[in-house]
Amino acid sequence: MKVNDSPPLAQAFLTFIVTPTGSGKPTGTVNFCEDEVFFIGGANLTGNTASLTTSIGVPGIYTVTAQYLGDASNNPSTSAGLNQVVTGSTLMYVQGQTSTLTHIANVTVTVQ
Repeated sequence: MKVNDSPPLAQAFLTFIVTPTGSGKPTGTVNFCEDEVFFIGGANLTGNTASLTTSIGVPGIYTVTAQYLGDASNNPSTSAGLNQVVTGSTLMYVQGQTSTLTHIANVTVTVQ
């Protein structure tokens, strides 16, 4: 799997592209997921390629996988994870405690 814009800014569009291999010409659908759990989107294979254009709203490092759902001639499979860095800034709420005092702060975190 590859991505066309690396590293993209948060909220910017990026395209994930995958080319499954198998018996003959694989057909069907590919789902793209973060951490193999959170569904980002799906795409049908066109030719031997599936692509998904989407955006990720919060800066960070995400592991994205492509899950090929299989067809009559090919079993389902999942790609290795692609670590995708998304750059930008976001506001985080931080709370800590010392003894009986609670400390609260809003902190801007930037991923470059």
